[in-house]
Amino acid sequence: MDLGPNISPARAWSDPPAGAACLLLVLEDTDVPAAEPGRHMVAFFDPEPARIGEGELTPDHPRFTYLPDHRAR
Repeated sequence: MDLGPNISPARAWSDPPAGAACLLLVLEDTDVPAAEPGRHMVAFFDPEPARIGEGELTPDHPRFTYLPDHRAR
């Protein structure tokens, strides 16, 4: 099975809540056969610019702050 490149897709949004200092992105896989979804990542970032380019969402990118997964054992 070919899953494709392991890079983040491009994303864009409009009209975050007025005064929003940051956005929170939680990427979960709800198709896993488990009691809880598989969590790929959690990160927060500035809402401007109102887009994330393809492949841009990486832990070493200065715009994103990744949060630890406290569910990891």
